[in-house]
Amino acid sequence: MPRIDMALDKWIEVAKAREAELKDAVRRFVLEHCTRGDVVLLSSRTRGDSHALSDWDIPHN
Repeated sequence: MPRIDMALDKWIEVAKAREAELKDAVRRFVLEHCTRGDVVLLSSRTRGDSHALSDWDIPHN
């Protein structure tokens, strides 16, 4: 396996492991700091077709 593929595979592995932690952190932040209707989740996360390297598009004021 070429070196670049190994690095990408490792990055994806780490991203998958952190996904649950990130979801929990976003949930806690929203519950603590945002009132009803203040948060809109966009793109692949909303559609349900996100993957390990998908970002979180959360607009803010």
